[in-house]
Amino acid sequence: MALRDLNIIGNGSLGSFTALALVKMARAFGWRLKLFDFDTVEPKNARNQLYREEDAGAPKTEALAALLRHLGAADAAVMPVPGRVNRATPLHGIVVVTVDNMKARREAFEAAKYRADVSLFVDARSGGDGAMVYALDPRDPDQVRRYEETLYEDEEAIPAPCADERTIPTIFAIAAAIARILALYANGGLHSFIEILLNFEKLPIISGKEYKED
Repeated sequence: MALRDLNIIGNGSLGSFTALALVKMARAFGWRLKLFDFDTVEPKNARNQLYREEDAGAPKTEALAALLRHLGAADAAVMPVPGRVNRATPLHGIVVVTVDNMKARREAFEAAKYRADVSLFVDARSGGDGAMVYALDPRDPDQVRRYEETLYEDEEAIPAPCADERTIPTIFAIAAAIARILALYANGGLHSFIEILLNFEKLPIISGKEYKED
């Protein structure tokens, strides 16, 4: 069967662990993972990202693709796409955004918005022990409007702790939430704007809300 593109934009802490979950699911759902990132692996990334110390110096997209083929399947459909994503980047299929700043998030959304062949847009935002995950059909004007209301300038953001070894439980939970959203979508169980809140400050709290337009 023809594979469907599943674009993962941002291959850092959240993106790399999310990609691991999704490559394990890819064969069942017919996905081809496309990995977008402009950065290279640093030795410190081995502390809280999927990478190994020996990956240092390699483009994150290339290193992650190799790891996913090793941990998923040797013939896994994984395509590294090094470089930055902007509004002119051609995207198709499903888009999952795991970047750490609003500018990159906006650029990814502009590339996906109102494209006939992009049917699902997932945006995960993490900071310390908390996170938000949004999922929507970027072709639907009402869902686009609701999502754009969540966007703001980077200068307006409240400073949050950077991801490190202590945030790994939160990162895995976010990756699981994204994976579940994509499974629901693939099985026809997702029809409206979704918002998921994760709070790992103390005992884990995960809550979700579905916004059905009138």
